[in-house]
Amino acid sequence: MRAQRAFGRELVVWRDGEGATHVHDAHCPRLGAHLGHGGRVEAGELACPFHGWRFDADGRNTCIPYSERTNAGARLRSYPVVERYETEGHTSHMRSKQFFVTPRGTVEGRIDTDAAGPGFSVVRFNGIVDTVLLGCATPIEADRCEMRFTFTVRRLADERATTSVAGAAIDEISRQLLQDKPIWEHKIYLERPALADTDGPFLAFRRWASQFYAG
Repeated sequence: MRAQRAFGRELVVWRDGEGATHVHDAHCPRLGAHLGHGGRVEAGELACPFHGWRFDADGRNTCIPYSERTNAGARLRSYPVVERYETEGHTSHMRSKQFFVTPRGTVEGRIDTDAAGPGFSVVRFNGIVDTVLLGCATPIEADRCEMRFTFTVRRLADERATTSVAGAAIDEISRQLLQDKPIWEHKIYLERPALADTDGPFLAFRRWASQFYAG
């Protein structure tokens, strides 16, 4: 769950027990508590941090802990949500939720990737510090390519904090890349990989990527 401001409104974004994403106006209709700050998901519904009123995916009040009745007039405005993986010719667009592990605990964020073929991508990280990564992969031999990453980050209020937080984020991204490098160098191609139900559009991405390979 996270608080989000968009379209001049305060919003709350959350996932229910089935993993579906929902977006609602952020303030509880009882006394105005912000559901994105301290709110929680209970039994697949959104619970207010103030008095525990619960709301379903459509924004209807479903539970008042200290009453046997609900309030039909207490309804959160809901917004349509689409999570998508799109491809159009040589371009692809991937949107994903990510949990970042930090010294202060786990932070929920996003990774949004827009790619023009397999050689150039723009990756936007959101959650710790807003970061844009330009990824360039240049083939130099039949089985080798050169990868270059260029980062830019949004400035924080304090220059020292910007340098520290951004440096830590970039170091972690680089660490994960280098950690995977020996795996990439020794893995094999599996035509029919065994996947989990949470692996996402893996095969859709593979079909899109196949257009860039001969044979």
